[in-house]
Amino acid sequence: MNTQYWDAVVFIPKRPVFFFGFGVMANYNSKNMKLKIQWNIHDQDSEIYEIECLDCDKDSVNKWFEIKISEFGVKPIRVNATDRIHCKVRVCDDDSRRTLYGYSGYKDNYKKIEGQEYDFDTDYS
Repeated sequence: MNTQYWDAVVFIPKRPVFFFGFGVMANYNSKNMKLKIQWNIHDQDSEIYEIECLDCDKDSVNKWFEIKISEFGVKPIRVNATDRIHCKVRVCDDDSRRTLYGYSGYKDNYKKIEGQEYDFDTDYS
């Protein structure tokens, strides 16, 4: 991640869904992270929100943080099949940049796992 540009991924639902938020992996050096987040749905950017992710609050099993739009006073957003959900994140300081986010690390394409149903495709943002 970088302080100057967004790291992002696009989720493309296979059926209608409600967007409640997204997740971001914790810093792999176990540092707290101050992030700017934004999403774009129906070609409309949300406000830019600044959040602090304390390492002690990460999911202890999966090592991630859940970003819930309701915590910013935003109601879930209805998204139709094939609409694009852009989830964008950037760090506020260089000390917390050691995390992974975006499409480029997506080498194990889950839709190719035999017998596994999936609800979203992904793409570059």
